Amino acid sequence: GDLASNGNDILMADNDKAIFGAGSDLQIYHNGSASEIKENGTGNLKIYGSNIEFLSSTGEDMISANADSFVRLYYDNSLKLATTSTGIDVTGTVTMDGGSTSADFSFGDNDKAIFGAGSDLQIYHDAYHSYIKESGAGSLILDGANIIFRNADASKSYAAMTDGGAIDLYHNNALKLATTSTGIDVTGTVTADGLTVNTTNGVSVFESTGISSVGLQFKTNASNRFLIQTPSGSADLAFLAAGTSEKLRITSTGIDVTGTVTATGLDINGVADVSSTLTAGALSIPSQGFVFNQGFGTGVPTITMTGTANNGRGGAINFKESDGSGGSIANTAAIYSTDGAGGNATYGGLTIATYQGDMKLSTGGLASPRITILSSGNVGIGTSVPVATFDVGSAN
Repeated sequence: GDLASNGNDILMADNDKAIFGAGSDLQIYHNGSASEIKENGTGNLKIYGSNIEFLSSTGEDMISANADSFVRLYYDNSLKLATTSTGIDVTGTVTMDGGSTSADFSFGDNDKAIFGAGSDLQIYHDAYHSYIKESGAGSLILDGANIIFRNADASKSYAAMTDGGAIDLYHNNALKLATTSTGIDVTGTVTADGLTVNTTNGVSVFESTGISSVGLQFKTNASNRFLIQTPSGSADLAFLAAGTSEKLRITSTGIDVTGTVTATGLDINGVADVSSTLTAGALSIPSQGFVFNQGFGTGVPTITMTGTANNGRGGAINFKESDGSGGSIANTAAIYSTDGAGGNATYGGLTIATYQGDMKLSTGGLASPRITILSSGNVGIGTSVPVATFDVGSAN
């Protein structure tokens, strides 16, 4: 039958056991240093209760279990872990050798995933921005065969990096710059504060694709532009001012200049064609009026004055003289080719003319004229003051 204590304690000595079960499956005893509840059978040790608590000998909480609710674990009477309807709630830091998950980890604003003994790597969101922060002594390294940066809904690319291939940079999902095995490939216009080009062979190549002209433009604003380009369908190189006005062109035969050339010196080896006036110090060459033939400087020097016949005159050399005070310059003498009157007779004549003074031919210096032609028409030989139409050897 049942054992009744009749209100008295049952005293059991050390190692005396309360044994339950046909096979001594459950044993409760004290072994002199520890109290033990031992389940030796094939089943489980079960403790039933609506609320079960494990307390220290001084009454501090250790484990608390509530039916249909939480289980709480304590450290030194301080709650550290509690089960919830969605998982667990941890108070403090979780330290583990490893872990895996089949669902999301959720972090609140400014809650950080921290890596490294010195909190070197931090990942967090501060309610406005998301951060991946490397604050240690090393570098932030991203490893991957192909790395792509995209917008939040993955509809637009920012950058794409391919292992063994290109790095692509985009603007509004349109490719703008790609690295290649020889440099970079830019789609669109490059705007820069400066440009330095270093080459190994001294050659920089500007090449157009699908169009017939390529150029290099310099500008300070929309209208103040300078352009160097290969004109459409041409092998020439043209220099344009204001972006549209061609001033100089380099061709296979030489250079063409539109406008004024200002230089401290000019060496011509070949043919120089002047479509306007060429002024060089005291030398003034009128339009189409001076051609250095190819023989010049090669043992057969030739200077050719060319011009369109006008009022009986063709190519000419004009001599001009200043008024001495920096004022106007007037023609004083000329040597020019002539044709018949009105330009209708035979070509081939030569005229030497003075406009205001006399004409003299001298040897041994200007002070010794040998032939003098006065403006009156008198001709003197051996005299500078001929007194007759033809005067030979009169006293000076």
